Amino acid sequence: MERLAEQDALVLAGPLSDDRDTRGLFILNAESLDDAQAIVQSDPAIGAGILRAEFSSYYGTAILMEMNKLHKRVQRKGITE
Repeated sequence: MERLAEQDALVLAGPLSDDRDTRGLFILNAESLDDAQAIVQSDPAIGAGILRAEFSSYYGTAILMEMNKLHKRVQRKGITE
């Protein structure tokens, strides 16, 4: 995830907390679903078949692109913070 964030390909990511299998949500900065699929295929867990991806188009506010910059300023540095 960090690599994708540094490449400005990852807009938002996090786990989904429900009673199902391990799942998460990724919002990617991609021109098309094909581009998003190519980005996701570079993930080792996806490539190895450990996780699988589902894709949908999404259009959101442009401010989401600033999230990674803000996250670096406010993120916890360790588990005890």
